Amino acid sequence: RALVSFGNMQYRPFENVLTNFDFTPDGNQLVYSSFLNGNNRLHVRNLAELEPQTIFQSNTLTAFSPRVSPDGQRIVFITASRDLYTLGLNGSATPTLVAQDVSHESYDWFGDRDVIFTESGTGKLQTVSVTGGTAQPVPLENSDERGNYKTPLLLPGGNFLIYSVVVGRQDSRVELLDLSTNQNRVLIENGFAAKYIESGHLTFMRDDNLMAVPFDLDQMAIT
Repeated sequence: RALVSFGNMQYRPFENVLTNFDFTPDGNQLVYSSFLNGNNRLHVRNLAELEPQTIFQSNTLTAFSPRVSPDGQRIVFITASRDLYTLGLNGSATPTLVAQDVSHESYDWFGDRDVIFTESGTGKLQTVSVTGGTAQPVPLENSDERGNYKTPLLLPGGNFLIYSVVVGRQDSRVELLDLSTNQNRVLIENGFAAKYIESGHLTFMRDDNLMAVPFDLDQMAIT
């Protein structure tokens, strides 16, 4: 359980929460999944209120790891069977199946209208519309045929992508892709699952350690 503190000092625990959650871009709402008595639910909770809103529930579909779109209008989530769905944040429509055979924890938003993910069978990055359709491969000038491409993340501005390349069990690196030229290069050797944070840093995993390095968005370089 996790406790959230409010200005009026009231508390309400998050009940039966599954791992992984996300905040809306304004930081005012939390999106998470729960499981109780055979029912799986997705919730949106305004942090200024005590009660969450349930936007999806099912006794057959296990939804977890929701991620909110940059415009705060939709979420994408994965199921236990590796299917990827999108859903309006207000829960007014049924979920849309957009991709199958997706690697767990290896998907994210690619702008407001597309999703990027790793196809589990090939280990390659693909994009697909929020409404579904045919997925398109992400072109790379220098592609490692041995590599599994994981944890894609579109950087602020929408022109560059970072992702992990995993070869075998030990070798991993973080690369940067210029989407206008398809040119990619190594940013971090022996690193995995990089994230950009607003302080101007990249965080990433190295072995069992969480690391951080300064990163210049204008130069697209570690400083």
